[in-house]
Amino acid sequence: MAVAITAPERLLVELDPSTIRAGESAPVETRWQDFDGDGRQELWLYFDVSALGLSPGATRLEIAGRTRDGRLVAGADDVIMVASGSDSVTTVVDRGSSAPDK
Repeated sequence: MAVAITAPERLLVELDPSTIRAGESAPVETRWQDFDGDGRQELWLYFDVSALGLSPGATRLEIAGRTRDGRLVAGADDVIMVASGSDSVTTVVDRGSSAPDK
């Protein structure tokens, strides 16, 4: 699952990607990429959905981390959980954005 962190670049560069968690999971990959074609780089975080610790009925995903000087940063977004036939969570669908090609 991909998550874009969008904010002014001067704020994004203060984030410490190694501290960011979504649910119970650390990102398996991070990258800088222009999400919306505005010429500014956003921080993309890729998570293993099975490691998020979310139930199939979950509707909100919270993300938290710290800046390089230790300040807490947190946010959340509405999600739709999609389960496979075996009732295990297979994907999280954000209600309003799409991920760039990896």
